[in-house]
Amino acid sequence: MDWVNEKIGRGTQFSLHTRNFTTDWHSGLRIAALVSSLTDTFNWRDYIDFTPFDRAGAAMLAADDRLNIPTVLLPSHIVAEELDELRYLSFSSLFCAL
Repeated sequence: MDWVNEKIGRGTQFSLHTRNFTTDWHSGLRIAALVSSLTDTFNWRDYIDFTPFDRAGAAMLAADDRLNIPTVLLPSHIVAEELDELRYLSFSSLFCAL
């Protein structure tokens, strides 16, 4: 969680403080911001007006294409009301390895 907040939390250009790996991710904004923080070829602001599902999908596709992070979750998993925290934690750990 600390690593995520270092990348996209308060004091960053994203200012998306994260308290958990469940409800905080439903909008797809955090996954988009996280990808944007790791590559300059994906701008999360371009996806603000997208639906949460489409926003998460675009971010996950960019993560796969630009960061070689495999899509082990579907966008529907990210925006699900009951996101499995352990599953998402495992997915997000792939970003930490960069």
